[in-house]
Amino acid sequence: MLAQSQLTEQRFSIGRGSIGPNSHIAAGEYSVDTLNEFTKELALSDQFYDQIYLQIPVHCADGRTRLLKGASAIGGSFSSVAADALGPQRYYLDGMTAKDHALGVYDYFTARGISIGGHDDEHASGFSCGCGGEDKFGPVDPNSLCVLSYLRDYAPDIKQVLEGLVDSQTGRDLGLNINEDHEQIIIGRASGLCELNRTKRPYATGGKDLRQAMIKAAGTDAIETLHGLHREVALVLDFRDNIGLNRAKLSEAYDNKLQAFYVNIAGLKKSADLLYETTEQKELAFTASLYYNLAAAAVLSDPSLGIITRT
Repeated sequence: MLAQSQLTEQRFSIGRGSIGPNSHIAAGEYSVDTLNEFTKELALSDQFYDQIYLQIPVHCADGRTRLLKGASAIGGSFSSVAADALGPQRYYLDGMTAKDHALGVYDYFTARGISIGGHDDEHASGFSCGCGGEDKFGPVDPNSLCVLSYLRDYAPDIKQVLEGLVDSQTGRDLGLNINEDHEQIIIGRASGLCELNRTKRPYATGGKDLRQAMIKAAGTDAIETLHGLHREVALVLDFRDNIGLNRAKLSEAYDNKLQAFYVNIAGLKKSADLLYETTEQKELAFTASLYYNLAAAAVLSDPSLGIITRT
């Protein structure tokens, strides 16, 4: 099947980070043929995808993730906190830090028996936890590139990527249309939160604080400790329900030399549906979660990263 199918190539052209296949190919770690085989497997085969039973994101999109209980998004359940910060702000009050804000969202989930989760890693130190989507959420200094400053300055680039997505198997336009009013709200929120980080009480204070919020809400079992280096070569955006990418099985099949970021789009929508009451809030939060995930991927990755869509 793989030899007969045509993979529609998509590249993450808006990436401004360092993760991607080009440097590894240049170093001779694997060939272009191996990369092409890897991306075809992700796009055209189901052998690395399994059923999941927790529908909101409880795992990070990180390619090093070994667990597969539920949906995945950048930051795991923190993706819902970021979406609220950039969107409805139902759980945010003036003066809150991101840690305070996260506790409000996590407590809402856990009080209803809904599991949450995220990760740290063996390399983390200082104010970091090892999750790029959390460590780089806000500016370390006023001029640093972070998720919030990326959204403030480059949100239209994300809109262009989202509206240009096609199905990797068929080349069919996915037909995503972003509400421009929602995009303006997201840009405004990102700008405002960046400004707070110039004050005496910043909003984003580091991934270590965000890890502690998750532990306080759900215990240490909610945190997966990841090992090794980032070797992601693609970002998989999966629009299917109840499906997850088995990244442990995937990376082992390729001698742990190639990995993939993985985001359950259906999981982001489920989170928004659970957290908000009105259709307007749900749609805004879902859009904000898409923008957060793509902005975080852009901050972490370079333009050689591929995009794979599954529908």
